Amino acid sequence: MPVSLYRDKYPEAFRTLRLASRREIAPDFWRVRLAASPDNADALVGYRAPGAGDHGRVYVGRAADDWALPVDAAGLPTGEFRIETTVAHSTDEGWIDLDVLVHRGADGEPAGLIGPWAAAAPLGSPVIVADPKGSVLMRGAPEAWVLAGDDSAVPAVRGYLAALAGGGAPGLVLLETRYGVGELELDVPAGVEVRILPPGEAPSAALADALESLPRPLPAPESVGAETDVLFFACAEQTLVATARRVLERWRIDPENAVAKGYWKRGA
Repeated sequence: MPVSLYRDKYPEAFRTLRLASRREIAPDFWRVRLAASPDNADALVGYRAPGAGDHGRVYVGRAADDWALPVDAAGLPTGEFRIETTVAHSTDEGWIDLDVLVHRGADGEPAGLIGPWAAAAPLGSPVIVADPKGSVLMRGAPEAWVLAGDDSAVPAVRGYLAALAGGGAPGLVLLETRYGVGELELDVPAGVEVRILPPGEAPSAALADALESLPRPLPAPESVGAETDVLFFACAEQTLVATARRVLERWRIDPENAVAKGYWKRGA
């Protein structure tokens, strides 16, 4: 059965939550739970993240400011943020789970904004999460699928694996990472192949090489149609996007029926 992707858009909303728990699922990879406080139990009413790669802005404080979160007179965030993918959530129970990768500086200490917060902020520290601006959702079911990404795409890959489980279609996962499947706690459906690609000096280079040489899982159609038999997802460092577009053209898949994004940009 062919599949098509469609996009839903959502209104802007901000949710004030607290850091409820953290667990290091792999070295420098933290699962954090953000939860509503007892005096704000309805903080997640209306929150939506039905898509596998739904993401939103996450505002946190820094250690130098005692983890305080800058807000304006209306309680809206005014400070720095990072974009993070929702791994799981419960509006009824009032929590959101994120997987955060901690990057380390030359001194070996956690660097950046959200990594140090995820690893060291005291439980109860405030955090503001913006709702996803929209979702990419599926109609139908693919006859085959390919997921390609680096560490930044692991939460989305996790979501797609869950969404595609039980469909019976052959699948391939290409991950440019120093972690193993077990370390990342990926729930891989039976019959799905996972290839771990060790990162090189140039980010996404290993992914690009693997995709360029990858044959189409199914025979290509005569023309690009409104639906596709192969679901294609490729998200990592920005330079991967050009390779992904070439693959889509070669495989005769409409880019609107695929997900190909740069989750981050080297040097930015």
